[in-house]
Amino acid sequence: MIAECEEKMCIMSSTAGIMHIFFASDENFAMHLTAVLSSILLNANDNDFHFFHILDDDISDRSKQIILELKRIKNFDIEFIKIDNNIFKDCPLVPNCSHITRQTYYRYIIPKIKPQLEKVLYLDCDIIVKKSLSDLYNIDLGDKYCAVVQEMNPYFSPKDEKRLGINAEFNAGVILFNNRKLVEENLTPVFFENTQNLYEQGLLVWQDQDVLNYTFKDNVLWLNPKYNYQQNMGEKPYYSKYCLKELNDAKKNIVIVHYNNKRKPWTFNTDFYAFDYYFALLNTKYAKKAIKYILYYVLKSQFTNIYRFLFSAKNSGDRTHKIITILGIKFKFRRKKHA
Repeated sequence: MIAECEEKMCIMSSTAGIMHIFFASDENFAMHLTAVLSSILLNANDNDFHFFHILDDDISDRSKQIILELKRIKNFDIEFIKIDNNIFKDCPLVPNCSHITRQTYYRYIIPKIKPQLEKVLYLDCDIIVKKSLSDLYNIDLGDKYCAVVQEMNPYFSPKDEKRLGINAEFNAGVILFNNRKLVEENLTPVFFENTQNLYEQGLLVWQDQDVLNYTFKDNVLWLNPKYNYQQNMGEKPYYSKYCLKELNDAKKNIVIVHYNNKRKPWTFNTDFYAFDYYFALLNTKYAKKAIKYILYYVLKSQFTNIYRFLFSAKNSGDRTHKIITILGIKFKFRRKKHA
């Protein structure tokens, strides 16, 4: 057996209208998983119904109970699927992804353990949901492998796309999979084979994200960036598929916030929608920890504001001037033009 269903709540007689959403987590990430689930339920439409499938690497009974208590926000179904890590023993962890664990490869086996599902939504645990997921889940995938948003991390570039033989690389933290197509083409063993092939050729840099991009070969549906609004979307990289208007509109209508690098709200080194995470966590049994986070964040912000009041230097919006603030007084200097 690839996985053993450890706990399964009642399943509705018809799957119509149910959103099947997958996560992979261990005990270390259980608190962040709980925050994500809280955010989904808090922002759901009245007629939304969620079936959460947790690919489980030894999540404790206490953490599972905390998750089940989220039913007070909105009812849902859930199962914890115990994963045999021996299946993934040959899936490498590469230096570029030191903050990512082996659970990231768990998504490979979704077509094997749930072949009856037409589509599934896979979400990383370092996200927060700000609106109902129903519009995303109900997108028609046609004959595409999945629906995705482009990777916008500045460490990625056209060199990565050339390395993988693709036109654009998508971010694997939010993926609406065409599970029927993955099952029909028996892609689970292909994922494992491509992982080894890329690794042996020295081409595996971003782990499973590289493998999925390499396997799907651009046969994907590109989504509006509001469905995976990443920390790096504040400025448009030169290689982006999205124009500035699309990115600005996405920012005003965010559905999913993605903390897609090492800077997380719980590490206190990002201002990127951090309070959305704290608020979601506040609605769980981790409320005391959320309050500590908020107090720390507020104090840190106040010290930062005091420092900026005493002294700060930045470029003007059009980069023609340098603005220096000393004791709250702003001085504006024209920048020298370089030949």
